[in-house]
Amino acid sequence: MCLANKETLVATGGRIYDYTADGAEIIPVDSEHSAIFQLLEGVDIDEVNSIILTASGGPFWKSKRDLSQVSIDDVLAHPTWNMGPKITVDSATMMNKGFEVIEACTLFKVDVEKITVVIHPQSLVHSMIQLVDGVIMAHISPPDMRHNIQYALLYPERLPNPTQPFDITAGNVLSFHPIDYDYFPCLRLAEEVARKGGNLSAYLVGADDRVTRAFLSSQISFDKIPFILENTIEKAYYKQNPSLEEIIQAIDNGFDLADEQIKELTERGAK
Repeated sequence: MCLANKETLVATGGRIYDYTADGAEIIPVDSEHSAIFQLLEGVDIDEVNSIILTASGGPFWKSKRDLSQVSIDDVLAHPTWNMGPKITVDSATMMNKGFEVIEACTLFKVDVEKITVVIHPQSLVHSMIQLVDGVIMAHISPPDMRHNIQYALLYPERLPNPTQPFDITAGNVLSFHPIDYDYFPCLRLAEEVARKGGNLSAYLVGADDRVTRAFLSSQISFDKIPFILENTIEKAYYKQNPSLEEIIQAIDNGFDLADEQIKELTERGAK
């Protein structure tokens, strides 16, 4: 089964495998998880010391702009990927990377402590794994989703791809930088949610949908996004082993908790 929708994995967590056919394998299409999936071919997960997710950092990681003042156009000006508005906003807040941390925990059955996130602004190294002997293996290709889609559809076969091959002699500089969690609190929140598990990731999916819509419709400012998400998780009714019905209810509750806060901010004129 090929899967491109990360929210499905994030909201259901490990329960996704309860609703797939016996023996079915999920082939991820998301570029980072496709990269990890390929890197783990023939590698025992116990031989992996760390899964390293790369993040572009979005438009603000380098400039460290005042996030209360950025516009919708500023947020949607992603430096390397051409994506839809929802995922582009999530990239700018780093919530997209937070979702990918939770997604990686589910797909590869590892604890969040085994996952490291680094800023890689060139978006050429899609993910890495560090083995117990210290060796790092990387997946490198141009930032083009056609690679991952073709791999998932044809797996385990490989065929020529119509995209321009990566030229290792073109003078590309590959740089990696640590995460500033104070500047990107959404990533820290997602990692906390991954650590606690249960139905909290479903709350997060629901609330993030609402705050992103609210920002794109100019109801709230960009800096209110992590504030609302953190409050939503604090107010969530925690369930350790939710059923599918309880997961769906948690998403709805995330909608409602976020909507209440958006409405309150709008009425106070404190968007």
